Amino acid sequence: MFILNLNVALPVIVFNDTTKTSSPPDISTPLCVNISFHIVRNSNGSGGFPSQSLEYIIDNLNAVYDPFNIYLNNNGFNYINSSTYYNLNDINYDNLVQTNNDPNAINFYLVNYASFKGKAGILSNYLVVVNQYALETTAAHELGHSLNLFHTHHSSTCETLNACAEAINGTNCTICGDYICDTPADPCLFNQVNSNCVYIGGGGYSPDTGNTMSYSLEQCRQTIHFKRNLGKSIRTRNHFTESKSYFCTCSRWSQSLDFKCKSNGYKFMWDFYKIFYSRRWR
Repeated sequence: MFILNLNVALPVIVFNDTTKTSSPPDISTPLCVNISFHIVRNSNGSGGFPSQSLEYIIDNLNAVYDPFNIYLNNNGFNYINSSTYYNLNDINYDNLVQTNNDPNAINFYLVNYASFKGKAGILSNYLVVVNQYALETTAAHELGHSLNLFHTHHSSTCETLNACAEAINGTNCTICGDYICDTPADPCLFNQVNSNCVYIGGGGYSPDTGNTMSYSLEQCRQTIHFKRNLGKSIRTRNHFTESKSYFCTCSRWSQSLDFKCKSNGYKFMWDFYKIFYSRRWR
């Protein structure tokens, strides 16, 4: 789920008219993004997502975004003791995402219950995820919204907005749908994908049932499946530049998949193979 931030312009992406793929700047320089966690508990301090598992969320997010040289830095956490937000009512969503909001990070709020699995503003510095879905692909999906990615089915049958759906042949891919030409047209995959991750909706579509920004089944989205050019497209969005205050500094180790992020003196490092093979989608 996402909410459209009406205070920002629609994305502007440069496309190659011949290949119908985005033509972004070089992405060889690592980009690090701070994530500040907010664990919502009851007013008496009971309940809440286990803080010791926050690193697993970061590991899973990095497993998705690392192929695009985007790294997520655990910028720490705090508790919000509020029974009002613990079981979140939709009318309190806007108030929650302003609570303890860190302007120098993307704020990741963890609640016990809501009417949704996850929710984020398009191009925002916040997202909300229900605890039980925090270690599923919902987290990467909602972070994608915060980084200015729309659903692959944007403006389709299950998402009626003041915009246009992408044509099956992709001829309007630069101005309709998710505005990204390297993702095929998606009519909305909710209840349209079988247990083998095969699209069964018909209509001439051939959508990508593994794309993290789709409404495909969880087990289908568990593969590390942002397309390479989709990751590049994130970098080309109008407002996604290194002037954002929630960026930190990342540096690759030479000839290695280890990496290090720094933010306000905080440093951490791990072996990326561990993320991929021992902590992948727990």
